[in-house]
Amino acid sequence: KPVITFADRRWVRFDPGAAALLRKRATLAESAEEFLAAIDAYLRRPDWRLPKPVNDEFLMAYGTHLHDGRSAERAVALLRELALGRTSAPAPASGVAR
Repeated sequence: KPVITFADRRWVRFDPGAAALLRKRATLAESAEEFLAAIDAYLRRPDWRLPKPVNDEFLMAYGTHLHDGRSAERAVALLRELALGRTSAPAPASGVAR
């Protein structure tokens, strides 16, 4: 399915490399006009399938830890441990803040 992202350039500043990776997988709209135009363009397409393979470079760089489908499970486990006082917050991974 198509992915349309909206990151209003007045409030969100993407690192150029991050924006380039995101554009390999999704439409990146940086204004309301671009967002609405992207939705209109997709709704007018006869075929919504994406070419295989789907590009996951952005997701792997900015969205998942191991890219194994279990990031949410690990996040919940960590939050539980933090809430119960069994662990301290982990140090940020190197290279996370880009």
